[in-house]
Amino acid sequence: MSCVIAILMSITGRMVILGEDSVSTSYDVYETSYPAKFPQLRPGSDIFHHHPTITTAGTYHASYCSYEKNYALIIDEITVGLPKITRYPMVSSNRDAEAETRCLHYIKSNYPLDSTLTISDLKKTPYCTTRVIASLAFKRFIGVDGYYSCFAPFIEDQFFRITADEPIPVEDILSDDALLHVRRERTGHEALTWYQGHLHLLRSLNSSRTWWYPASKIGAEDENVRMIMNFMRRHFPQIRDVEAKFIDGRNKGPKKKSASHHEFSDTDQEPKSSTNELKLNDNMLVASRAEGWFCFKAHATISLSRVSTNLHQIQSISRPPKVFAKANEQIPLFGRASNHGRKSAKLMRSILYSDVVQNSKSNTPNFNTQLHVSYVSHRVNDIT
Repeated sequence: MSCVIAILMSITGRMVILGEDSVSTSYDVYETSYPAKFPQLRPGSDIFHHHPTITTAGTYHASYCSYEKNYALIIDEITVGLPKITRYPMVSSNRDAEAETRCLHYIKSNYPLDSTLTISDLKKTPYCTTRVIASLAFKRFIGVDGYYSCFAPFIEDQFFRITADEPIPVEDILSDDALLHVRRERTGHEALTWYQGHLHLLRSLNSSRTWWYPASKIGAEDENVRMIMNFMRRHFPQIRDVEAKFIDGRNKGPKKKSASHHEFSDTDQEPKSSTNELKLNDNMLVASRAEGWFCFKAHATISLSRVSTNLHQIQSISRPPKVFAKANEQIPLFGRASNHGRKSAKLMRSILYSDVVQNSKSNTPNFNTQLHVSYVSHRVNDIT
């Protein structure tokens, strides 16, 4: 028994399909026919579906479930004939392509061999806008580092590297109504967004100014499946209800039905036909205006030499002031970084001091917070 979630942007016809099981996940982007609509099932299919009729522009979600098929087989069936465009799903105009070509040529012609080329420098040219720089970074033509680089994928082997030396307004990269289904959380807000043709999850930090940062991995979209599916289940009861009714229906009714019985409705106790129409907004992700800034990216570097399992390490980290809420706590050191030899280790963290530098010329935090963190590693058996 498996279910997949499809998320469709009706304006562009781009559709993301997400699937998961206990050991693997699937993420792909497809191009739908015009006018955009969710995949229809072939006669005799054993897949059940729950999706709306699209009557206005927006982003919608749908569910497809099967008692017999795993998520991969469900996806194979519902995407027959649909072009897969996961690698380059962004819709670009000829004007955008020309600007990217000219900006990349400028970077190649002016790339410094002994200094740093910054975003603030590039933006002085008429064609290297923030949106163009973000697109070049996503396509791996350039790499972006620096405090404000979280809008770009992690640097791999790109020869041309640009430093993000200033915060990026969200509206410079995202469209006006790019934030989908914004929800307040304890530490800020979270929202889905279409970015570079992909779905990503953003979170904001509570402060005097809205700072957005990607919770999902840009450039590694296939690693974001569980996070996005959990977001959808958490905030859309329709998805939870469909999956719950589907599980309940497995115990109450037959596992196979005719094609006319493949649609769920809000009143179904188990998968069966219904004449009830879905309300428009039941399966629509409400869009909100994108405001705020991208984004402070916390940097941490650590070098652990292979020494004895009892060691003392000093780490200097740049962090926003509110990241470290507790001054003392037991934590593991970045996954397995503290595993020396065969024994894993636990660490005691003690923040010795911090110094927050505020930019006196503007309200924008400089975030040059130097936190000198003392790590003491002990054998697991020594900790009670």
